Amino acid sequence: MSTQRYIDTSFWDDTWVQELDPSEKLLYIYLLTNPLTNIAGVMELTIKRICFDTGFNSDTVTHILRKFENAKKVYRYNNYIIIRNFPKHQQLKSENVIKGIATILSKLSDDVLAYLEKIEYQFDIRGVFDTLCIPYTYPSNYLNLDLNLDLNLDLNSNSDSDLSQTTEKLDNETELIQNKTEIITKTKKTKPIKHKHGEFQNVLLSDVEFNKLKTEYGEEKVLNIIQHFSELKEMKGYKYNSDYLALKKWGIESYEKRTYSANSLKEQGKKWRPDKKDLDILDKITVR
Repeated sequence: MSTQRYIDTSFWDDTWVQELDPSEKLLYIYLLTNPLTNIAGVMELTIKRICFDTGFNSDTVTHILRKFENAKKVYRYNNYIIIRNFPKHQQLKSENVIKGIATILSKLSDDVLAYLEKIEYQFDIRGVFDTLCIPYTYPSNYLNLDLNLDLNLDLNSNSDSDLSQTTEKLDNETELIQNKTEIITKTKKTKPIKHKHGEFQNVLLSDVEFNKLKTEYGEEKVLNIIQHFSELKEMKGYKYNSDYLALKKWGIESYEKRTYSANSLKEQGKKWRPDKKDLDILDKITVR
């Protein structure tokens, strides 16, 4: 059964609508009335489906949607189309309408709900969810500073005890805000900056990682190890998520075996050349 959607005749008197070209007007009306739209104005609608229904190509649709977003009318988030002011034009005095919008929003993922808050979607999501006892997960970067101070101040009172109690409550609330801010700051993980090392600038280490190696092996030896590792990476085309772990796992061992073999042969007046046994060992300790 089809769903009826009504467009007020004042739609055509809207200044923004009057400035749209015919293609833009058609697409906007399509977004308001397409089979996938709903009372919340938040629908899962792909560009491919829009093109199929309207006959526009993807470039045209993308261009028009970008224009709508710049005007803060329609937003696109992943495969969702969001008409920002859609709830405002519904009968929000009706409890059934509010419940209908809330039901649709409650089925959305946390990241979509966070995006709705970011674009200032015209519906009190948190307030309605709380009223209807619908669970709501606050975005990770959301800090609720709307604290209930409940200070019960008597502006006509000159009592020192009242002022003392008020000051104490304010101090407690301030401390609570600071604690929340610290928790959020600590949960934000930032990746350490990694610097390029070695002749071929292909060994990536953070300052902490480089200093750990220096402490364990000494600066001169670490530079030699990195040089050896850089040459192997360049020759073999090795790539790692962590050069530090690769160095610890096999790079240092490879360097020490090569250094030991070269020094032993040097004492005998011979040049070091890897034989089959050496190559087999290198293959075993090398992670590809």
